[in-house]
Amino acid sequence: MRLVPVAAFFLGVYVILVGAPALAAATTGFDSLYQFESAFLDNLKPGDSGTFSVFFANTGTTTWTVGTLTQVNLAVCAADKVSCGVASPNASWNPGSWLSTTAYATQTKTAVAAGDFSAFTYTIRVPSNAAQGTYRFNGDLVIAATGARIHPEGYFQDAVVASVATGVTAPTDLQTQVGSFDGGPSNNDVHVFFTAPASNPILGYDIQRA
Repeated sequence: MRLVPVAAFFLGVYVILVGAPALAAATTGFDSLYQFESAFLDNLKPGDSGTFSVFFANTGTTTWTVGTLTQVNLAVCAADKVSCGVASPNASWNPGSWLSTTAYATQTKTAVAAGDFSAFTYTIRVPSNAAQGTYRFNGDLVIAATGARIHPEGYFQDAVVASVATGVTAPTDLQTQVGSFDGGPSNNDVHVFFTAPASNPILGYDIQRA
């Protein structure tokens, strides 16, 4: 009877010992250190675009090389700064240029040797239906092939929407000019001139002729 709990105890220790090397091996040779980042983006409005850049140094022993098993990505992280490689809560801000739905970008330099550093750069675009407020983009470096975080640091950058789209205002100073502007035999062409309010969030106007 005494052998049962002893066996269970050693079994538990064995599982831990076997699991530990596997976890360590996931990031062996990889390490990083935050360097600096571009300024936060503010005074944005729907339709505006901007670029974020963050720089990390390779403080490990493995060279980060794009297109190989040692490529490093800037992954999207949740607000808890623990769950990374997840879909971004700001996915609608992706103008179609992010690396994937779960990563903003990969390293700018093709190869980043130990002691060197690289930028990780991505573009955002304010959605047309964005409300005023601050939008946070959380991330961390991961090994592209495995998704394992290299050195969690809780990187983030903010974008501030300061104004939202307003209603459309009718153009002013409407003028028309009738003539044969296409070289035809009759004056059946009309040129329309008007002043469009600069605050209008549209570029095209429909003209109806009765």
